Amino acid sequence: MKLMNIIKTTFVALMLTASAAHANIVVTFDPSTTDISVGDTFTVDVLATTEDAFTDAFLAFDIGFGFDESLLGLDSSVLGSAFDVPFSTFFDIAGFANSFPVPVSGVDILLATLTFTASSAGDLVLDLDGGSFSLGDFVDFESTALNITVSEVSAPATLGLFAIALVGLINLRRKA
Repeated sequence: MKLMNIIKTTFVALMLTASAAHANIVVTFDPSTTDISVGDTFTVDVLATTEDAFTDAFLAFDIGFGFDESLLGLDSSVLGSAFDVPFSTFFDIAGFANSFPVPVSGVDILLATLTFTASSAGDLVLDLDGGSFSLGDFVDFESTALNITVSEVSAPATLGLFAIALVGLINLRRKA
């Protein structure tokens, strides 16, 4: 009986390893807003979707991000709740499945939430700068970049606030 369990476990492990080589994981970015001005702070969820719960599941990931640091500053990164043992550096985040050794699979798995502050106006691209997903072997993955346009703070809005403050000061002076 014990030998049969060992054979079953070995067979399942071989099947998982063999099928993982053909797996496909898609990584996407989901921003909290698309209307971003200089000085705004916003979040971006990094999501993974697996096509098949058995062949595309993964136990661990390690991904890096690429973006123009002169337009955007990374304030923080928080690992998704399905993962544990975070190893995060400034542009890199990694984690292992909480339910180790049970692999993670599904639609819109939250890998991490990144918090950014827009520092300059312009068009920028947030993309993965390499990485890997693992279930014994490395699993193939693809990603779609996030294009963000950061606009200057609107001059008319700033002038409008200044005008309202000026009118308020004049009214205070008249009452005094």
